[in-house]
Amino acid sequence: MSPEVIEMDDITTDGLRAQAYTGLALAFDRPDDELFEVLECGELAGVLQSIGDTIGADDLVATGTALEDMEIDPVTLRKTYARVFGLEADSGIPLYEVGYAPGSLLTNTDIMADIAGFYRAFGLSTQAESRDRVDALSTQLEYLGFLALRRAQYLEAADEESVEIVTDATATFLEDHLGRWVARLVLDILDVVEEPTYRTLADALGALVEADLARYSVEPAVYQEVPTAPLASVAGFDPEAGRMDLGCGANVPPTNRTMEVDQ
Repeated sequence: MSPEVIEMDDITTDGLRAQAYTGLALAFDRPDDELFEVLECGELAGVLQSIGDTIGADDLVATGTALEDMEIDPVTLRKTYARVFGLEADSGIPLYEVGYAPGSLLTNTDIMADIAGFYRAFGLSTQAESRDRVDALSTQLEYLGFLALRRAQYLEAADEESVEIVTDATATFLEDHLGRWVARLVLDILDVVEEPTYRTLADALGALVEADLARYSVEPAVYQEVPTAPLASVAGFDPEAGRMDLGCGANVPPTNRTMEVDQ
């Protein structure tokens, strides 16, 4: 597939895309001092305004302007993240692709493998100390930021073959992965979150991905809401332990006799 790029194909645009994706990857990771600095100095706001002006996306300009005018409260951001996305979240909003795909992590190893394959194709992998999976939103955004930067570099070097490879990878990843679930994630955030910074960041995320879907002429098959994963309804399946407990009575032990899960 060689997608037709319908927006400006220049180094500036891809450089700004790299900054925007990288900034949003930071924004949807666990809040830390680096994020607060980027927000307070207006760096991300400026990037969103610049790329919006460059590609003619008024919604990106609007999100950048709104972010620029906000007072950033680190305590509130940390509490909001923990409540909405953290381990103690009560909203049920996952920041993972598999959280929006049919089935569960156990039944979606093919999705995980495919994502990891995209990363490996460019010599990338998640860090050993990383706390997140390959399908995490922040990881997928960081990957697209990497591709945008590489594309800008290859354009500058007039390396047409490499530009085509990166263009194809970007379009395919948007179509097969990020573009399939981000729209639903954004709607979920806007439905649950009242804190204005995360609402604005969600708007920015949706606008950026929507702009790139148009730019690369792809129309992903968005994951639809589905019933509980099939395994959840199988008698004897323990989703927390990830095993089948079979027996005719309370005194019969689980059937994991010769196998165990690596700890």
